[in-house]
Amino acid sequence: MRFLFVTVIWGAKYVDDFLKYSLPTQLAWGNLADFPWADGSTYLIITTDEDRARLRSSSLFKRLERNITVKFGDLKDTPLHNKYIGVSMAQLEGLKQSSDYDAVFFIYPDFVCATGTIQYCAQKMVDGFDAVMFPVPAVLETIFSDPAIRDNNVVTRSIDGDIIAIPPRLLVDASMRNFHPMISGYFVEGVEKHNIGTAYMMWDVPEYGWLFRCFHLHPFCIRVDKENPNFLVEFNVSLDEEYVPRVFGSVDRIHFPDVSDLFAMCSLREPDSPPQPQEGAVRVDTIINWAEEYASLVHRDFVLQPFIWTHRSPEEEGALKRWSQARQKSLRYVDTIRERLNTPDSLLRFENHAAFEARRRRRRRFQSWRIPIRHDFDTGEVEQNSPDILPTGRLGRFLIWLKGRPGIYKLRRVPGLLYLWRRIFKRLR
Repeated sequence: MRFLFVTVIWGAKYVDDFLKYSLPTQLAWGNLADFPWADGSTYLIITTDEDRARLRSSSLFKRLERNITVKFGDLKDTPLHNKYIGVSMAQLEGLKQSSDYDAVFFIYPDFVCATGTIQYCAQKMVDGFDAVMFPVPAVLETIFSDPAIRDNNVVTRSIDGDIIAIPPRLLVDASMRNFHPMISGYFVEGVEKHNIGTAYMMWDVPEYGWLFRCFHLHPFCIRVDKENPNFLVEFNVSLDEEYVPRVFGSVDRIHFPDVSDLFAMCSLREPDSPPQPQEGAVRVDTIINWAEEYASLVHRDFVLQPFIWTHRSPEEEGALKRWSQARQKSLRYVDTIRERLNTPDSLLRFENHAAFEARRRRRRRFQSWRIPIRHDFDTGEVEQNSPDILPTGRLGRFLIWLKGRPGIYKLRRVPGLLYLWRRIFKRLR
């Protein structure tokens, strides 16, 4: 099986995190160090010229090249003023280059992978799943100075770059002492904090760990589906919020790891980075209002998939009962939310005006889905314009130039303009 790894990187901080923390964990055993499918697979890094030079000069990067074929993509035509739009456009370019591969991994430069994570997901694709999705808790850089990490010989020093091999339970243990402030705003009980966005819902199971139920999950790996017309659809919000619900109509062929022993990954964040929790406990109405605006139908099925984040064996004495109780309790909670999300417009507008307005905002935000922009796979061939279809005149030449500019993404916000643009361009041809 052939895999394409897509990583989008720009900016000194992200390059630093990638070279110092993320790549060293990716090159550990169970990940890329002994990746069984390395032959025929490619690691695609989409970055700027400046950051490419920094990456190439790293001794660890040379080790990556020895493990797997590495290619670069260019961000020069990508608008970088908005991080989410820039990353989304670059990831779409990565998808367009996936024609010769069976599946695509999406790895962010601040991801910290426990040993075995990458190969576990790859094997699930070999087993026939169309995607592997899971939560990625945010942690602080202090996790690498935590005694659980510092004193357990997880770093292998080498002249060609250090490797960081963190077993899943060790990563989980350290993460629970070095989590980003946003985590405290996801607990639905016992904490007088809440986040404005409730993509995650969490339950604390004292002495054992955390239980997650999430609307948004990271699509770590997805199968290349040339028959799906939405596989190369444009998106500008994010993979998990916008792309996933357009490609996956159900959860039937998605694999959800259910315990961190199988998979454990964190993302590094600065302490003051958003979101920051607000005062006051999480309320059901707050979650419903958020979900009306940001959770699609498939997202509402994601919350039925519990994920256990634990530093202990979930099978040990006493653990099975505690986790079973947490799963049942959390399921009752999300069932209440899902039931409320099915309230028809005619009732919702009177019973919960805030939720009704959130539902309307979602409809307006994604009305462009009715006129999707779909792309073709990049075959690497140089396109030739045939004389009989080449637009003529100044306007035609201008539209040809404009069509290739990254700023055209702004038209997606106004479907009427986008439709008019297509009609004009088609008639000129």
